[in-house]
Amino acid sequence: MKSLNHLLLGLLWSIPISAFAQTTTITGVLNDSTTNSPLPFATIALFKNKAIQPVKATFSDESGKFSILADTGSFVMVFTFVGYAEKRIPVTITNNESKDLQTIVLTPLAKTLGAVTVTARKPLIEQTDDKIIFNTDADPSTKTETALDILRKTPFVSVDGNDNIMVNGQANFKILLNGRETGMFSQNVSQALKSFPGASIVKIEVITNPSAKYDAEGVGGVINIVTQKQIIGYNGNVALTLSSIHNPFGNTNFNLKKGKVGISLNYFCTAIGLLGNQAPPFLVTSTTDAFNSQTFNSRILKGTTIQTLFQNFGNAEISYDLDAFKTISVYGSVAGGFNNLGTTTSIETIFPTTTTTSFLTLQNNTDSPNYNVGSDFIKKFKDIPDKEFSIKLFTEYSKNNRFLNSYQDNPETDRYMINNNYAHNTQTTLQTDYILPLQKKQKIETGLKLILRNATSDYESLMKTSPTAEYIILPGNTNNFNYQQQVYSAYGSYNFALKKWPFRVGLRMEHTEVDGNFNGTETAVKQSYTNLIPNIQTSTQLTKAYKIVLSYGQRIQRPFINNLNPFINNNDTLNISYGNPTLRPQLIHNFTLQNTFAKGKVFAGLTLGGAYSNNKIIQLISFNKETGVTTTVSENLGKETQLTLNGNVTVNFSKAWSMSVNSNLNYTYVRNSSDAAQQNSGLTGFFGVSNNFKVNPKFTISTFVGNFRPPIGLQGYTSSQWFYNITPSYKLFKDKITITLAAARFITKYVTVRTIQKDVNFYSENLNSFQARNFRLGIIWNFGKLKENVSKKKGINNDDVI
Repeated sequence: MKSLNHLLLGLLWSIPISAFAQTTTITGVLNDSTTNSPLPFATIALFKNKAIQPVKATFSDESGKFSILADTGSFVMVFTFVGYAEKRIPVTITNNESKDLQTIVLTPLAKTLGAVTVTARKPLIEQTDDKIIFNTDADPSTKTETALDILRKTPFVSVDGNDNIMVNGQANFKILLNGRETGMFSQNVSQALKSFPGASIVKIEVITNPSAKYDAEGVGGVINIVTQKQIIGYNGNVALTLSSIHNPFGNTNFNLKKGKVGISLNYFCTAIGLLGNQAPPFLVTSTTDAFNSQTFNSRILKGTTIQTLFQNFGNAEISYDLDAFKTISVYGSVAGGFNNLGTTTSIETIFPTTTTTSFLTLQNNTDSPNYNVGSDFIKKFKDIPDKEFSIKLFTEYSKNNRFLNSYQDNPETDRYMINNNYAHNTQTTLQTDYILPLQKKQKIETGLKLILRNATSDYESLMKTSPTAEYIILPGNTNNFNYQQQVYSAYGSYNFALKKWPFRVGLRMEHTEVDGNFNGTETAVKQSYTNLIPNIQTSTQLTKAYKIVLSYGQRIQRPFINNLNPFINNNDTLNISYGNPTLRPQLIHNFTLQNTFAKGKVFAGLTLGGAYSNNKIIQLISFNKETGVTTTVSENLGKETQLTLNGNVTVNFSKAWSMSVNSNLNYTYVRNSSDAAQQNSGLTGFFGVSNNFKVNPKFTISTFVGNFRPPIGLQGYTSSQWFYNITPSYKLFKDKITITLAAARFITKYVTVRTIQKDVNFYSENLNSFQARNFRLGIIWNFGKLKENVSKKKGINNDDVI
């Protein structure tokens, strides 16, 4: 580790000596041609005549002023700024005297309507070498949807009928918010995304082959949800969406950039089944057939669940430009709420000679407050715009308290259970990164990272057999679990080119120390392991329209605290689940061949991928023939091979009509490494078609239709589901107000998702039914100057959570 620190410091101070040898200074100021206001952080590059690469480059400061050093000779100065036409000015330096270009004006490309700037329309799908981008601003229907609905349309992401999410065919992945980690996605990801309003989302980035700079955590890749816009001046919006299934949500955000200070504020909240309106129930029918059982032959459960929920999230960030090249920012967020599920279930158990009926009433309440705070320091360098040094500190405090209260009315002995679990987590991250551009399209990136985690789970289980009796503690399911994890990381990445083939090669080292113990039983869990994670990517432009990208990388998945916690959920005596504190991290190998075609109004991408893991973390379901108990526990027993073919096509048929097609074909083979007879394989996939019709500048109609079947698992599969919607939207009051109506899955009121799980001892079928028909009304008020600006700052990339 000391040598890595020495390397980092050496790179930090490796400013070329030749920079001090220049004696001629070119100065000036950049202004907007229409408002005469200064243009801060515009790029100024100095080129030798007919040269491709600049010899010098810099940024304008907050008042639009710039200065750049130059030798004698003939040059071309190129001035660029997002949203403005590029300007080129020839400059000749004949002596060592300073040269003042005075005021230089750039002309905006956008057309302004009142206080709102209308820029060129972005494509729905964009693809770069290392990520694919879904621009939600190009799809008006997303403004009344949730983040989970939007992910159904996003390439490389799939969401099944039970709201289970997969990225690149993998159920383990990382979610960032504006490039940063947030605790709201560290627990129930699906529920958090269902609570996140689409009106606050600008775009979603999916990175399936992250570089060595990213944490190795997340075998499927990284999803980055981007909400804030970098602006000059201020902007914001207020949005409210009402739903026919009593799931309203609202959000507001505000962004300000004035002088050296930038402020970003965001808040959203959502509710289900509150304000006197009961949400539609969830209906579940579960049938388990036992083979050669010494207890029952079949068990049939029919349940109804009512949900009440309130979730809210707020974050704030303030940044200050110390000068034109150094920025410090402080940010924090608060999240929390409750999710209460009330379930009543009838249980019919069929024995060889008789049939019994019992009833289970279960109240499952969860509250999960979360607080975090962080700070970034980012330094750019005057003569080398892409050179950057940053230090980032982030601390998170979260709770995930769960309270289960059940009553089982049995033919013989009744059963009252209380299962409470108080989980606390503290995480602190310190990270430093350094980027050093070199000549001939070369670049070095390096960095260090430390993650300190401290998690506790205080769980208790109590039982009684009559309403008047006192609860007694069950010692076998009552304990205190303490868990400490430290992750020490270092990485290096090198970009270079061999003729027409640019390469990116990187290596990341992550050393993990785990120390866990159970106070009640004095049982200890200690792990120490080191992972070397390689990454390589290359690409070439075969024609002006056709490009290919080849990549290989490894990813790991450390067990989540929920997978490790040995607390036994035994509210149903014959269906229990618990964690496994001896789980090891999962390692996966990824290969991809990406093809992109872009010509005129057509963009197309086709990606062939392969993945392999020999220690996949899987949830293994087993049936005990002697007791009739079904047990679910996580194990490192999966050997899995996946082949995927992802395709997407976006066509702008005219200014009024654009269409995007997104598809995926997945072949999975998985087997149990401890039982070769237990294996499964099959083809699954997804396709979706989005259309946007611009009837006139004010009126737009969007449609979506898609079908998805999730990849098969070791012991079963889940049925396919259709998703569709139609969304007209209309703009009022100089485009400041947008009203949107949406009709989703309106043909059938209720839909049913069928899940099959089986092995040699049992066959289980679960039918989950819920109201899918949903009509939404949304209204958005936009205010301020919606003129985007790309500044010199970068957000934190902390993509490792517990």
